[in-house]
Amino acid sequence: MVNVEDILTSSGKRNLILSFFKKNNKLTDELRKILTDIIIEHLIQQKIHASPKLFEQISVGIVEVFKSEIKETFYLCVPKQKPKGLLYQKYHNTISKLRRYNLWSGPKKLKLNEHNSDANSFRELPHDESEDFSTDAELNSVKQWLQFNIEPVNEVEIKWKQTADIRRRYLSLPNITIHDILDEWTTYKQSFGYSLIDIDFECMNTNSKGNSLFDKWNQFALKIIPFMASGIKDGNIKNLLILDLMNSLLVPTSKYYHKEPGNKRRIIKTSISDARKSFLHQVASMNDLHTSIQIEIDNCYKEKKSLQPLICVVGVDF
Repeated sequence: MVNVEDILTSSGKRNLILSFFKKNNKLTDELRKILTDIIIEHLIQQKIHASPKLFEQISVGIVEVFKSEIKETFYLCVPKQKPKGLLYQKYHNTISKLRRYNLWSGPKKLKLNEHNSDANSFRELPHDESEDFSTDAELNSVKQWLQFNIEPVNEVEIKWKQTADIRRRYLSLPNITIHDILDEWTTYKQSFGYSLIDIDFECMNTNSKGNSLFDKWNQFALKIIPFMASGIKDGNIKNLLILDLMNSLLVPTSKYYHKEPGNKRRIIKTSISDARKSFLHQVASMNDLHTSIQIEIDNCYKEKKSLQPLICVVGVDF
């Protein structure tokens, strides 16, 4: 039988829900949604067929744990209509989405409870008595884990590699948009999402193409520079590139003294970056230009230097 307390115990969000309920004696809509997600994740990962009787039993179990909750919030059987409630909606939507992309291989075989002959009462079979799942079924289980977990990162990356094949098949489907991809593979949105893209590239290109840009950079640069000279049609952008690169061609040779504590002076050589900043000034708007120039004036006054003429570029479309 499915036990709500056991499912919560296995979830990392257990303390969040229980501590809030203990303090406030109620659940918020957001916590009800999290609780529902945890339960449905368990059912899908374990390949448990969610029958009406099972939903009814889980709803009763939720109320037993959270006394102030209403059973019908999670499941309500309506005669001659589709059931209602958070559990049914979440389960139905998730399974429909998985079936749409052929990622659902059916529920785990279940056996009638010895103490209850009701066809809707189940207990899970031990692993050696259950059916042998195909590779896709096992990978789909890993995919479900990724949809609900973002840490530890090293485990996420391991499971991400394991699901590379079904992700490749998903990305090859027609009419897939970037929004569809981010909804289906939400881990891309995390701060370490760039590393997952690297993993995907490595899995799709097993002949070590990952470092091709770095390995062949010299050849790439020789080809792209002439192309940039002839291919860039916008005159403003072309002029900006010329001005920006000029300091790399005309390497600065000036030096200046910098006073340090103890009345000591240190000689500082002007770098290419410093020369570029003093030669070319780019801002987003005219208001930013006035503010930025005033900051330069104040800095020069503080350092007892004169502000030299400079080229100002206004705009963000360059």
